[in-house]
Amino acid sequence: LPVALEGRTALLGSQRIELPGAPKAEAGPVELGIRPEYVRLGREGMAVSVSKVEDVGRHKVVRANLEGKEIAAVIGEDDEVPTEPRVRFDPAGINIYADSWRVEMGA
Repeated sequence: LPVALEGRTALLGSQRIELPGAPKAEAGPVELGIRPEYVRLGREGMAVSVSKVEDVGRHKVVRANLEGKEIAAVIGEDDEVPTEPRVRFDPAGINIYADSWRVEMGA
């Protein structure tokens, strides 16, 4: 996801995503990367619109739109998709990339 940085916060459109540290991105476009298993779908967080739910056995893959960008979340086969879904990102799964290179998170 293309983001701008403000210290320990990534800005995605009108959304503010708290980061586990302060990345030192020096050049190039900055992006936030997060795997679907670290995207938490529920009733709290950033509003999304769900476009598709794929049943893949023991899990469901939920495709959603966040600030005009497609994201995916992996949920359990019995987990519900709320009527007004929201997402949160597990900080342990967030990576920041600058000019396509992963950057370290500072303290």
